[in-house]
Amino acid sequence: MARRRGFSLAECLLVLLIIATMAGALCVHLAGVSEEAAVRKEAEALAAWLEGNMTRALTEETGFKLQAYWAGEDCGTVELRLTRSGAEGNELQEVYRAERAVIKKHSEASLFTYSCRWHSFTPALTLYVRPLGAARENFYKVTVSGYGFVSVAPGTFVLAPENS
Repeated sequence: MARRRGFSLAECLLVLLIIATMAGALCVHLAGVSEEAAVRKEAEALAAWLEGNMTRALTEETGFKLQAYWAGEDCGTVELRLTRSGAEGNELQEVYRAERAVIKKHSEASLFTYSCRWHSFTPALTLYVRPLGAARENFYKVTVSGYGFVSVAPGTFVLAPENS
């Protein structure tokens, strides 16, 4: 009886197919994880930007106005423009645009006011930060309460276009 050496072509192809399937599943999983992390980082950056501006307003004893604008072709993308009084009485503007995600506002209001005297935000602001591209179930919610507290929380439902 002849002794068999090595593997047949079918066996080699089967092993390569299994390895390719496992690598593909790993890539799909890692892509979802990195997308989730990017959206979380964007939501945390937005919350830090809002908190930083409220802290600055408290320190300088000035309020500010925050306006939400539709930016770009995707009607859900919001550009936030913050206007506050400068030291010399002039108006200073700061703009926040999301780089790694899409921001949607919750309410119909587009002008929000922060009062340093009362440390209040009127009306309360809720922004949804979701992945770029098609609407997904995974997103983060950035909320500024009427009392000026900023929170970031994960969301779990699909955003409807009429709520944007």
